[in-house]
Amino acid sequence: MIDRLWRRAAAPVDVASLAAFRVLFGLTMAVAMARLLASGWLDEVLVAPSFFFKYPGFAWVGVPGPAGLYTLAAVVLVAAVCVALGLWYRVAAGVFVLGFAWLQLMDATNYLNHYYLVVLLGGLAWALPLGRFWSLDARRGGALSAAPAWWIWLLRAQLAAVYVHAGLAKATSDWLVHGQPLGIWLAARATPP
Repeated sequence: MIDRLWRRAAAPVDVASLAAFRVLFGLTMAVAMARLLASGWLDEVLVAPSFFFKYPGFAWVGVPGPAGLYTLAAVVLVAAVCVALGLWYRVAAGVFVLGFAWLQLMDATNYLNHYYLVVLLGGLAWALPLGRFWSLDARRGGALSAAPAWWIWLLRAQLAAVYVHAGLAKATSDWLVHGQPLGIWLAARATPP
């Protein structure tokens, strides 16, 4: 039984879905970082405050000045574009995940579970050689045409763990019976076009 499971996990599969994940993840993160830079959010939540709530064990994570914050966000944006293109992939994925995590660890009041998911997926993206197919790095040599099935299983398992947990956390009367906090969120956004 275990031997059969291992054979299925090691069986080569088409890389199209992994390449699509890399490109979409990189592009989504690039758009998010461009939006962060253009919206003034950095000034509002990381430049203006004089006190920051730190995560337990991460009090050492510093908040650079305004120029440092904007430089960090710009570097993370460039790294996300490189991830999408598969250009200097391992370095870009590492810079992206470390930079994005740094931005999130500066202040616990900015926590959003999707940011936590981005760090987890970014770590997996760095660990897996997703830049070896349908990428600029692959054009320089070392392209893969197949990957072991467990690479896809690992990404699916990470997504499933987060979304199943989120679904279970929402299985309360507030969400199921009263429709809250969704009702509050939607009511607050009822007037924009």
